[in-house]
Amino acid sequence: MQLDLLLTIEKETGVENQLCWIPVDKLVPHPRNPRRGQPDKLESIAQSMKEEGYRLEKPMLVRPYTDGNYQIIGGHTRYQAAKMAGLEKVLCVVEKMDNDTAILRIGQDNLNDPFSWFSQCIYVAQNSVKGSKTGLSRTALITASTGKEGKAAESESVIKGNVGEFLLWCEEQSRHVSGLLNPEVNLTRHIYAIQKAPDRYWQQLTELLIEKEWSVKQTEAIVAAIKEVDIPPQLHSFLNPEYWVKKVISDATSDNPQGLQKKVALWVGSAVENLETLSTEQGVWQFDDSGNPSFELINLQDKFLSKLPELVNGDQVPSKKKIDQVSQSITDWVEACNQKYKKWQKAQSSKEESARQQREENERIKALRVKYAPTGIDADLRSLTLADLGGKQFDAIITDPPYLLSNNGFTVRSGKEASVNKNFDDTEGSAISPEEWVPLVSQWLKPGGVLVATCTLHIYHRLIESAEAAGLETTREQAIWLKPNSPPQLSPTLLQPDFEYIFLAFKPDDHCYHYFGYDEYRKNWGDQPSRTFIIPQCGGDERLHWHDTQKPLELFEKLITLYVPPDGLVLDPFSGSGTTAVAAKKLGRIAYWIEKDPGHYAKSEHRIETAPFSWEVANG
Repeated sequence: MQLDLLLTIEKETGVENQLCWIPVDKLVPHPRNPRRGQPDKLESIAQSMKEEGYRLEKPMLVRPYTDGNYQIIGGHTRYQAAKMAGLEKVLCVVEKMDNDTAILRIGQDNLNDPFSWFSQCIYVAQNSVKGSKTGLSRTALITASTGKEGKAAESESVIKGNVGEFLLWCEEQSRHVSGLLNPEVNLTRHIYAIQKAPDRYWQQLTELLIEKEWSVKQTEAIVAAIKEVDIPPQLHSFLNPEYWVKKVISDATSDNPQGLQKKVALWVGSAVENLETLSTEQGVWQFDDSGNPSFELINLQDKFLSKLPELVNGDQVPSKKKIDQVSQSITDWVEACNQKYKKWQKAQSSKEESARQQREENERIKALRVKYAPTGIDADLRSLTLADLGGKQFDAIITDPPYLLSNNGFTVRSGKEASVNKNFDDTEGSAISPEEWVPLVSQWLKPGGVLVATCTLHIYHRLIESAEAAGLETTREQAIWLKPNSPPQLSPTLLQPDFEYIFLAFKPDDHCYHYFGYDEYRKNWGDQPSRTFIIPQCGGDERLHWHDTQKPLELFEKLITLYVPPDGLVLDPFSGSGTTAVAAKKLGRIAYWIEKDPGHYAKSEHRIETAPFSWEVANG
């Protein structure tokens, strides 16, 4: 058979090793591999092999076998996992070795992942040769599989060899009787009794069984006593299970048993009961040598467990009362620490307390600034989606849109004739029309939301038609902005243009009516909200002089108060001079604003950034 050879290495001993890929069906498990299966581990290893293939850093160790096959020395678990994973080939180190060397290498291969205790017993008994100077000794097998040497290996080899012979005998009996736990066979009755005890005591009981040669009745009585004790792992530093199990066994097999297991069970019960009352994460204030406090999470259960061994003095274990006192002392310590911290708090100067409060206030204001800072977008409205605007629908869209009035006509400004053309593109056919922008922004409204737009008569009907086509209601409300300082009309045949329309359209909602801030409006302005907003045009210090259609801040403050709830979302798709965002920031609403003109965007951004937040306005 041709192998996928990767590497050949010749050792100093002259033995030649090969690293190569070998088909899985050419591998044969060693008949004396003592592992008795690890289903959970096999599953995880097999899954890893399915996902990543065979790991190159973990080749199997094999030796040439009959009929072109290879016998596995190290890697039986990996072999089973590879079969489960459906691998065709695995990476192997091929080394020639005799039978004794193979047995020793099986033990050495498992040093990093040791056999179970019972598997080690079987390994020693199955492969050792007694009463002969040839073959493998128990001590050599212990050294190979555990790394122990000298007297430690000799002592362990006696116990594990005897237990292994017993287990192999039980295994042999299973071929002749109905199962290993046949009650008619004394040795299997011992095993039947031992397996009723918690598995953490099996090794200890088996070793004592061999040493003491108990009767089946004694084994059953001892297991019954141990089941009453059952010292949980977290208490082993307090009540050493090896020590106390021996004590309980000695008491149970004496001529005058004292019921020691009941006392041990009482100590265990008291410790467990107290343990359950203590937290694994208790906040405790502690002080360093300089008197500075620090807050730490303390595991009180660990603290309790660390103090329990101090109570043990030889065979004397304290009463339940003393165990309870340990728990109470820890609870008292926590309370004392926290009381000390409370006193320290009170002892701090008002300046320190004030500084702490100021830091908290600064953090609060910092968070509010992030929350209420209007978000500007320098882009054409038509290029945006709702995701570009934070992904949430708006309570209201309040805007001063293009009026489409730049037609080379004339008006009056500051008592002088002036062109109606604006300092931005507002011409019909060039600027965006209601038919374009109304359907677009309508879908960004919440159900129950409001579209509010200032306008003049010549586009009012177009706003109505566009809004109704978008599914908005236009007959519920209407309003005007009356301008007491409006310019006179140049033509004697026309009325003075002293007002503009405020167009309102509402998005239907079956579950609720639109928001209307009546109470806040009355609180801020003292009168009832009217359909006529009497507010002068911008002038004096308010007038910015860099945007021709700047609207008064008061108008947009009133509209936002009425149609956007506190902490609500408002959008201005035609920000212009930024008035909507400035008003929203002042009133505690969250604003998004859009402006495509770079010059106006930069100036608006500066105006909005320097405008006050609601809490700054409230504090004067």
